[in-house]
Amino acid sequence: MEGNLKKGQVLFIDNTRYVVVNMVEYMESSWIWQEYEIVNEFNQHKWLCVERNEYGQTEYSVYMPYYGYVNTNEISFHYEEEIIFRK
Repeated sequence: MEGNLKKGQVLFIDNTRYVVVNMVEYMESSWIWQEYEIVNEFNQHKWLCVERNEYGQTEYSVYMPYYGYVNTNEISFHYEEEIIFRK
């Protein structure tokens, strides 16, 4: 799957046929990746993420959308290292 997939393009993941219905492209500094909304014959929507890792290898991730409620008060962020800058 080199290059961008096109809307309406058919692809197979684990022997399941999907059709690309949408695409979002992200860019952060020099890092660019695409996420494609794909749908199968049962009208199940998933997202396919295509990006290059730091070694130049293409990585693919498939995940399902979450339609529930997220309580932002229950989300916490953890950092391996805390750095404090003081003047």
